[in-house]
Amino acid sequence: MLNETLFPSLARARAATALWRSDYKTAWPHSQIAWQTPDEFASTFPPRRSLALRYANGSAQATVA
Repeated sequence: MLNETLFPSLARARAATALWRSDYKTAWPHSQIAWQTPDEFASTFPPRRSLALRYANGSAQATVA
């Protein structure tokens, strides 16, 4: 496993990647999603319910009798 104390450039690369990813999702509009940023596009969908709530009673069908 790489150690950031032995490879300080790895820490800089991770920080640069995190900044780029944040900028990409919040500032860059994309033509395939009507020139919206990914965050703007994602906000147009209703929030998803938790899967735990969706299957709270189990996934098996109810008995007929």
